[in-house]
Amino acid sequence: MKYIAMFLPQFHECEYNSQWWGKGFTEWVNVKRTVPLFSGHQQPRVPADGYFDLGSVTEITKQAQEARNYGISAFSIYHYWYEGKRPLGKPLDIILENQNLEIEFSLCWANHSWTKSWKNRSGSLDVLIEQTYENDRISREKHFLFLTKVFSDPRYTTIEGKPLFQIYIPEAIPDCEKFIKGFREFVRKEIGGEIYISALVRGWHNDWGYLDPFDSVTLFQPTLALFSPTDIFGASRELNEKFFESRLRESPLWVRKILYKVQDLLPDRHSVYSYKSTWDNLLIQYEKAVLSSPLPVLPMAFVDFDNTPRYMKKAKLFQGFSADIFERNLRKLGNLAMLNSPDEIVFINAWNEWGEGMYLQPEGDNDCSRLLAVKNCKFEV
Repeated sequence: MKYIAMFLPQFHECEYNSQWWGKGFTEWVNVKRTVPLFSGHQQPRVPADGYFDLGSVTEITKQAQEARNYGISAFSIYHYWYEGKRPLGKPLDIILENQNLEIEFSLCWANHSWTKSWKNRSGSLDVLIEQTYENDRISREKHFLFLTKVFSDPRYTTIEGKPLFQIYIPEAIPDCEKFIKGFREFVRKEIGGEIYISALVRGWHNDWGYLDPFDSVTLFQPTLALFSPTDIFGASRELNEKFFESRLRESPLWVRKILYKVQDLLPDRHSVYSYKSTWDNLLIQYEKAVLSSPLPVLPMAFVDFDNTPRYMKKAKLFQGFSADIFERNLRKLGNLAMLNSPDEIVFINAWNEWGEGMYLQPEGDNDCSRLLAVKNCKFEV
């Protein structure tokens, strides 16, 4: 069994964040300012080892060692690229420049535009850097060349012997089939081999044709389990509340603009979901996806979720989390993955999403219970 943790390359000074949010801004600013929304609400969340800086090779080395010690095989690092601009690119640069650093990793292309989503819901429509997908060949191949160099790193994760590359919003890529075909041809020419491209699925779609050029799908959790039908690929007649929620999320941009602005005018109110019920949905969703998906399915577990640092009184969060429940469900998902997942891989969301309360790292008084849950599943006899 191979557990791969999603890795956010935040928490270091970035010129773009300093320009938009103030000198030296990292998401620690949001995490530190957070206050409880109700009695018993666990906020703020404090890392056991303090507010670390991912711009340091010492810190990345330390975290890579900690992950290995507790059964995390690799990191899937979010990759940002805008016509050569690379916000939050420093941690990856450190990894590539230090070949003696013991770490396995892959990339997940966060191919959305960079927006003011931390400002408010409609802020997600205020674009700071637009994602253009490099429409001219020279610019696009500059991106492809960067990626092929990363794929050539001997520590890079492979599936079926091919470098793994995930795409966060594949359906947003104009003429996706042509784009992926050109990408594959370029990589084949540069490194003489194939790549393994997995499309993240974040919500139900009426038409799954855009998945045709991919090798697999990765089910993005907990978003999918919360807001999409359990039979994600066979839900055209599953008329329930999740179906309608999914239709809204698939709405055209002009519709969502109206909805987001209306949401910002509504009274501040947080949303609370059941941790256990969401896991129940997740497990059913994976089992059904394996049967009905047009492609092989890579599953994803999630630790916890609480985005109060980002959205304050309009946060979404779970109730009922415990490391024991996480471990029990991770074991169930792992058992299913051993039968169905390519190379027996399970993704875990996430290693360090402190702004969303979704992290494996130790917190508070060195509480390692989340990591111990992974270790128990990984090394059980």
